[in-house]
Amino acid sequence: MNISHTTQSAFVKAAWDDVNRFQGCFTSTNLEAIESLALSLHQAWIEGRRVYMCGNGGSAANAMRIANDLNYRIGACAQEQSFQAYA
Repeated sequence: MNISHTTQSAFVKAAWDDVNRFQGCFTSTNLEAIESLALSLHQAWIEGRRVYMCGNGGSAANAMRIANDLNYRIGACAQEQSFQAYA
C-alpha cells in the first residue's frame, strides 16, 4: 500500500497546526523570561531558599503541580539539599 506524502490524516494535520501555532509563542522576550525564571529557581535551590507559588482556580492546581514536581522530582535527586516549594 502506497501512501501519498501530500495526503495527511486529520491527526497529523492537527499536530502540525499546533506546532506552527506554538512556534509563535516562543519569542526572544518569552525565552529570556523563561531563562531568568530557571536561573532564579536554580539559585533558590542552591541556597536552600523556599519558593512560594499561588493561583486561583485552575491556576492554583497548576501551582500545586509545579510545587510538587519541584519538591519530588528535583529535590529527590539532591544529595544534600532539597527544593522547598509551596503552593
